[in-house]
Amino acid sequence: MLSSGDEIGQVNDYDYKKNPDIAADSRYLHRSLFRWDNADKRKEAGTVQYEIWHGLKQMEEMRRQEDCFGETASISTRDTGNYAVFAIRRTVGNEELICLANFSEYGQNAWLNCLEGEYENLFTGEKLEMNSVWMNPYQYRWCVKK
Repeated sequence: MLSSGDEIGQVNDYDYKKNPDIAADSRYLHRSLFRWDNADKRKEAGTVQYEIWHGLKQMEEMRRQEDCFGETASISTRDTGNYAVFAIRRTVGNEELICLANFSEYGQNAWLNCLEGEYENLFTGEKLEMNSVWMNPYQYRWCVKK
């Protein structure tokens, strides 16, 4: 899920706490004014905004090419044996996709012993066995079974 501003790397805004009418509602942390000056930076190679914008475009294209991202996919979560690593399994027919995300600032291991066979990370082409997967800090992977 993306919120407005995520596509250009807009950071949280704690100024909402200065307004007593909304200070108790932390949802306003993500509801700051849109930074149009940062939106223009999405066109400048080498900026954070450029990297995020084009990374999301790459993800959008990958989603179009994989049936497992379609509306008919069966979706379930998987226990990784690690609270910092989240796993979602999406399947359509014989096709299978595992999405992994490390929400920690530290490298973490994920164990998915129930999954057998070789998978390929769509972002890097790396081949993986899912029974034990090392995840770098904040790393995510979309892995298809090969």
